[in-house]
Amino acid sequence: MRTALSIVVLAVSAAAGCSPPVPDFVGSSPDRVSAPSEPRAPEEEAIEPTLPSVPPACGATMDWEPFSFVGPVVQVPAGTSLQAAIDAAPNGAVLELAPGRYVAHAQPFVDPTCGNCQPDDPKQPKATVGFVLRGKAIAIRGAGASKTELVTNAGYGFYVEDACEVRLEGLSITGGKRDEDGDAADGAVVVRRSRATIADVVIHRNLELRPGGAYPGIAGVMCREGSDVLVVDSEIVDNSWDGVAVYRDGRARVVNSRITRGKGVAVGVTWNGRARIVGSDLSSYWKGVGAFVDAKVELYSTFVHEHLGWGVWAADRAEIIAINDTIAYNDQLGVYLGSPQSRGVFVNNVVAHNGWNEKGGYTPQTFGRGGIRGIHPSKSPFTIQHNVLYGNLGGDYTQPSGSIAVPTREWGPTNRRSDPKLVSREDLRPAPGSPLLNAGDPSVENPDGSRSHIGATGGPHARL
Repeated sequence: MRTALSIVVLAVSAAAGCSPPVPDFVGSSPDRVSAPSEPRAPEEEAIEPTLPSVPPACGATMDWEPFSFVGPVVQVPAGTSLQAAIDAAPNGAVLELAPGRYVAHAQPFVDPTCGNCQPDDPKQPKATVGFVLRGKAIAIRGAGASKTELVTNAGYGFYVEDACEVRLEGLSITGGKRDEDGDAADGAVVVRRSRATIADVVIHRNLELRPGGAYPGIAGVMCREGSDVLVVDSEIVDNSWDGVAVYRDGRARVVNSRITRGKGVAVGVTWNGRARIVGSDLSSYWKGVGAFVDAKVELYSTFVHEHLGWGVWAADRAEIIAINDTIAYNDQLGVYLGSPQSRGVFVNNVVAHNGWNEKGGYTPQTFGRGGIRGIHPSKSPFTIQHNVLYGNLGGDYTQPSGSIAVPTREWGPTNRRSDPKLVSREDLRPAPGSPLLNAGDPSVENPDGSRSHIGATGGPHARL
C-alpha cells in the first residue's frame, strides 16, 4: 500500500542581520514521514534543547527564534586586525569588512575533546586557531565573496565557541594550515556550542595535508558538540577533507549550496549528529552523503554525483530521509541501504549511471557496484517508493549478501527501471519528454502545486 508523504517546507529568510527561522528536523518511522506542509511561525519553530554546556548569556537564541544584531555597525578597513575588531566589538555588533584581505596569526590550541573519537577517549588533540570568536553574538559582513578574503593560517581557521549567534556573510575563507595531530578536527570554520549562519560565503583552497601527505586534511565546516549551523547560498570548493562534517551533538543545515572537489565525504554525519540538505549540489568527493552510528540525515531536491566511491550511505543505526534527489554517475555505488538497523524513507529519487568505475579510485569490491545495494524491498526498513533506476553497472538493485540482483518485478509497484532522459552528464535535469516529469508520488507537489517530478528538480524544495 502506498504511503502518503507530507514534506517539510523549509522557510529561509535572506534578511541580513538575523538568522532565518528554520523548522526542526523531521522525525520518522520506517514507513512514514510526518511534518507540517506549510512554514510555521517563528515562535513555533523551536528545537528541543540538546546543546550541552551552553553559557547562560546565550539564552533564547538557541531555540531558533529570530535574532537581530542590534549593536553598533563597525567598519573594519582591509589590512587591519580583524581579530582585534572581534575582541573589541560589543555583543550584537555588526563588523563590516571592506574589500581586501584579512590575515590571521595562528595561535596554539588544545582541543578539550576529540571530535571523531569514541565517547570515552581522553585525547585532547593539539591544534592551532586563526580567527577566534567566543562568548558573544557578532555578525561579520564582507563586501562579497570575490572581494573580501579571510586568510586563516591555522587548522581551526575561524573558530566559534560559546558565541550564541554568529553570522558570516559575503566573504571567502582560505589559507588553512593543517595541524600535525591526526585527531585534530581541522576545518576552515569550526563551531562549538554556538549557533552560526554561513551565508554567501566561499570556503576554498584549504588544501594542506599532514606531513608526508597524510590525511585527514582540512574540512570546510566542522560542526562540533552543541553546534547548530546553517550553510546557505554558499560554496565549499577545493578543500582537503570533508565538505561539512557533523560530529557528536552537532547539527547542520545545508541549503542552496554547492560542495565540490574535496576529499573525504561531501557531507558526513556521525555519532548522534543531524543534518538537513536542501536544494544543493554535492559532487567530486571520495563519497557523497553518509550517515553513521546514530546519525539522522534529511536529503531533499539535491544532486549527488561524480563521487569516487558512493553517493548515499546509511550505516549502523542511522536514519536517512531522501526525497526528490538525483544520485548519478558515482564511480562505484549509488546508494547503500543494507544495514538492517538503519531506517528511513527513499522516495521520488533518480539512481542512474552509477558503478562504471571510470576513475578507479576504489576497487569494485570495496563497496559493491550498482544503483541501490540494500535489503530486499519487501523486507527493507526503508520505505522505497516512486524511484527510477537505470543504467547502473553491477545491477540497479542488488542485495548486500553476494550482490544478488533483485528482479524489477520485486521492487514494488511504484519503482521502475526507465531511462530518465537527463539533459547530459553535466546537466542532470530532465530533458523535455523525460519520464521523470510530473511522475512522482501524487502526494508530493512541485513548488507550483503540480504533481512532483522525480529527481532533484521536483518536490516542494526544488529550485525554480
